[in-house]
Amino acid sequence: MFVYLSKKIAIPNGVKLHSLAWNPDHGWLAAGGADGLLKVLKLDAPRPAGATQAPSNLSMNQTLEGHQGAVVCSTWNANYRKLTTSDQNGLIIVWMLHKGVWFEEMINNRNRSVVKAMKWTPDGQKICIVYEDGAVIVGSVDGNRLWGKEMETGLTNVEWSPDASYILFVTTDSELHIYDSQGTKVKSIPSLSDRESKKKRTNALIVAIDWYDGLEGYADSMISASRRVEAPSCHRRASSPGMMEVGVFFSDFEAIRTEASDRDAPRRYGADAGRRVC
Repeated sequence: MFVYLSKKIAIPNGVKLHSLAWNPDHGWLAAGGADGLLKVLKLDAPRPAGATQAPSNLSMNQTLEGHQGAVVCSTWNANYRKLTTSDQNGLIIVWMLHKGVWFEEMINNRNRSVVKAMKWTPDGQKICIVYEDGAVIVGSVDGNRLWGKEMETGLTNVEWSPDASYILFVTTDSELHIYDSQGTKVKSIPSLSDRESKKKRTNALIVAIDWYDGLEGYADSMISASRRVEAPSCHRRASSPGMMEVGVFFSDFEAIRTEASDRDAPRRYGADAGRRVC
């Protein structure tokens, strides 16, 4: 692997950044920071083979206005070219690209809690939003709220299975709960600290999670049976591989994998001064 610094970008006035989201399909980078700062950047297209220098100019450098508080969460919908962001006040904005400029398309604010994570399905049809107080909202790309529920514990992260059949929630206690796409609970996985209490590992916090699609195969089969997640056969799809893995990163940067037998969105909007409100 060859890695080099393509470009160093300075943030105006030294504003502290709180979130970054990369869109690998189109090369956009969303940077969210304090005082409502939100910028969408894009480097020039890569130079032809044999070029001696990497691209140095920004083909896009737009500041998006709409947030008042620090932008703490952002996620891309690559298929529909949408960006979803949320700030420390709980305000969610969906942005769309029109004639090369990003515009506010939809907004939402529960006015009760802060968004901890948002994730679109791989096909971009649904988004799942999780709040610090345990609330979950799943909606469609056109702005319709599909379902919502209140979990018994706070949430910190969320991930869809590659075929959008299941949703994986991470709690404040670093427990993993798997639900189907309709909000029915399928399985719970104890926290790592519970499973490894003998090692006195009591403060392991999950800080990132990714559901592997299996397309590149599996390096080994040495995964502990205690990490296996069996999903009901009635939920299985013929197109789904027989084995899935969930990668979990903890606060001390140790990665584990969780096996699953199957694999696997954001709200209702109304009009308000030209805005569509969830």
